Amino acid sequence: MPTYTNTSYATANVVTTGSTILTVGSANTVAVTSLLVSNKSASPITADAYITRSATDYYIIKGATIPVGGSLEAIAGNRVVLIGSDALKVAASANTSADCIVSVLTTS
Repeated sequence: MPTYTNTSYATANVVTTGSTILTVGSANTVAVTSLLVSNKSASPITADAYITRSATDYYIIKGATIPVGGSLEAIAGNRVVLIGSDALKVAASANTSADCIVSVLTTS
């Protein structure tokens, strides 16, 4: 029987071209249980969160507005399962204006 482990990934200073938060190993799966994007700038921003699978982007959120000093929880109360070689990415409308924290369950 597999053992499940909770872990998290944090990325500071998300960029407009998309920061890779995590990439799943080729033979693994990961369940994303929480994805938070926080605005640390002095202006409202927009953010995208998406999965890249086989060179195609699948959006979890697209162009979501985050107010000054606020945050957005894009995944809450559900799980998004990533399979081998998937990459979870986050982009912000202004470079270094956002931080991202992701909580996941992995199997070992």
